[in-house]
Amino acid sequence: MLTFQSTLERNAFPVWRDHYVSYLELKALVQKLQRRATFLRQHETGNEAAPCLPPEASDFEAAFVANCVRVEDWYSARLDEFSAQFALLARQWDALATSSDDAKSKTLKTSCIELHRLVHGLYNYARLNYTALRKILKKYLKKCPMAGANHDKLQTELHCQAFATAEAAQRLAADLEAFYTASFHDNDRVLALSELDGWKDDALDWRHVYIGLKMGICLVLTLWVLWHYVFSAVSTRVVLSQTKAYPVYRGVALLLFFHWLWGLTQFVLRSARIDYLYICELDPRTTADYTQVFNDASDLTMVFYANFLLYVQVVSGELSESLLPRGYYPLALVVYVLYRYCIKAWSRQKRLLRVLHDIALTPFFPVSYFHTFVGNYLTSATKMNQDFAWTVCFFATGEFTESDDVVWVCLFVCSSLYSWVWDVVMDWGVGRRPRHEFLATTRIKSRRHVYYAVAIGIDLVLSFSWTLALIPPDAGSPLGTVLLSMQPMMMFMEPMRRAMWSCLAIKNEHLRNTLGFQSTYSLPLHLDPPSSLDEGKASATTYVYKIAALSAGLLCLSVAAIVLG
Repeated sequence: MLTFQSTLERNAFPVWRDHYVSYLELKALVQKLQRRATFLRQHETGNEAAPCLPPEASDFEAAFVANCVRVEDWYSARLDEFSAQFALLARQWDALATSSDDAKSKTLKTSCIELHRLVHGLYNYARLNYTALRKILKKYLKKCPMAGANHDKLQTELHCQAFATAEAAQRLAADLEAFYTASFHDNDRVLALSELDGWKDDALDWRHVYIGLKMGICLVLTLWVLWHYVFSAVSTRVVLSQTKAYPVYRGVALLLFFHWLWGLTQFVLRSARIDYLYICELDPRTTADYTQVFNDASDLTMVFYANFLLYVQVVSGELSESLLPRGYYPLALVVYVLYRYCIKAWSRQKRLLRVLHDIALTPFFPVSYFHTFVGNYLTSATKMNQDFAWTVCFFATGEFTESDDVVWVCLFVCSSLYSWVWDVVMDWGVGRRPRHEFLATTRIKSRRHVYYAVAIGIDLVLSFSWTLALIPPDAGSPLGTVLLSMQPMMMFMEPMRRAMWSCLAIKNEHLRNTLGFQSTYSLPLHLDPPSSLDEGKASATTYVYKIAALSAGLLCLSVAAIVLG
């Protein structure tokens, strides 16, 4: 689990790094007070419950107040500076309204975007410092339980500071957004916010073109597989589902589907302006954004479909097995997937592996919200994990058995009902916010309750999608044949349910935070350094070459398919 010092360092606004709270210094003073209190209790001959602080002001109290004042002075100075800049921009825009100077208008537009970034950086600055000081006070009361009076006094001092709520920074950001929306986008708030948040750029991004091309290829391959599955004979589908390598492909397909849904979840959370990086304690510099997630998912999906289609051709007899035995196709796929997830992206996977280690040994390690988040995903990945276990057995021994005990079926039903109730009540917070309207306040969708009602119904139905797996593969009735045909498609419903759950669960965590500092329209922290013009041109040239190479490869494959077909 990340320490708060690591979170503070990774989320700090780079230009203002020297003006943040001295968290380690305050933490060291608290530990010093704890050791002093322990010494006094061990050597006090009279009252063993002597307070850990003397009546006069302590070094910790002085340091805490000094940090509060330092942060408050910097926050107030920057707030006044940004307010003056905003007033100047408004006057310049009023003066420009009578003329049609596009160059000056573009300059003012760029200045508004930069000022908006700084204002939100100031809000994040206030939020992080307030959180740090609150954590120090909590640690102080825990280590020195007899210092309750001093704790209350310091807490009052903290809440008297303007940065504790940062309401002025929020109002300034809202005024700036309203000004930008009315001045440059004719009150189109969605387009204005997307441009202020850096989502929209007039320049053509060849990286996005490249990713879009690969996603289009994945879509075509998906339609090809579905066409082949729907219009093939039932006997062919049964034979394919009974091959020993079929669970291998099924498990990899579910893994890739989770990968795609995680990118979609990131997109939804960012569009809703929910700081999921901060909530889940993720490192912004090593966590892939949704564009990188989609890029990796498209690479893996193209390789998966190509490998799976070759395997289907071998099973159906259209491709000779003398060229390459059928067992080597899934082996090659598994090796490639392991390389992409465990070797190439090792720096991004270390954090997830540590979390999985902590989850497996939960009683012995502290947990965070990200631990519970990943743990819930693991419950939805049960089928995928079973297929991975089959994969290990398939390559090690080639044997696997299944059990049809009725008792286990009843237990699965009870477990599904309990999981559904827990999702709705505990994770989504439905009916658990008496201070607000029923079904919680909304930030992602409108205030109508129909979205939650639909989500609750979908969650209930998909919680029991596993029952289709109880149908034997040789079911001869028409209904059994239809349900058997639906199994491969229905197994993707659980990842979709979990993706829907993750959006609502993180939103609930965003709103229900104990201290309330996350329940705002805050942006994810933008810490990526801006690339230079030369780097942008080089990157664009690289992606142009990649697009040309990919297009040439597709053309060659199309010609080969026509000639050989």
